[in-house]
Amino acid sequence: MIEELYVNKEVKILTLAQKLKLDTTTTHDSLDKTIMTKRPFADLGRYALFLAIQYRFHLAIAPLYCDSELLCLFTDLPERARLSYLKKDLLDLNADINDMKAENNLPNIDYPASLGWLYVSEGSNLGAEYLLKAAKRIGLSEEFGATHLAPAAIGRGQSWKVFTTALNAIELTHEQQSLAIDGARDAFSLVRSTVDSVFE
Repeated sequence: MIEELYVNKEVKILTLAQKLKLDTTTTHDSLDKTIMTKRPFADLGRYALFLAIQYRFHLAIAPLYCDSELLCLFTDLPERARLSYLKKDLLDLNADINDMKAENNLPNIDYPASLGWLYVSEGSNLGAEYLLKAAKRIGLSEEFGATHLAPAAIGRGQSWKVFTTALNAIELTHEQQSLAIDGARDAFSLVRSTVDSVFE
């Protein structure tokens, strides 16, 4: 009887990416639903507001994509940055970006927390396929107005796999993992506050 208690009892050890997903799914789903209630793809005007949200977020996290410590962990990080594409998309729509400021500057963000911020940023690109289809319905494309939604040259799935493989290979203490999760939550909160301020 005692032996039976130990039969097929395998301890499931979650990767960092899995932990981040598990602890932010509710927040992520709520944010997605909120954004879609704003009808960001109803017309070019509302889409421009959506772009403004994305631009401000990526402006805030731009320093992470050239951080020397993070570059040692993610060697392709500079190529993943989408700020320049968002700027092009806004200019394609004749939007004025001069007054667009980052919603939050992150000069003192802790290293473990930055992993959570990157997880949110890279994860949004993974799910951009649906958004790109919606953008195409209002006359945009990977070359005009929606370049930041285009998949990586190696494909969305493979790009995400490369990122999460590197992410999961990082050795973190339990406390550092908690900081990474807090970072992801903070990233989602920043986007949510930006949505609320842009879509008044």
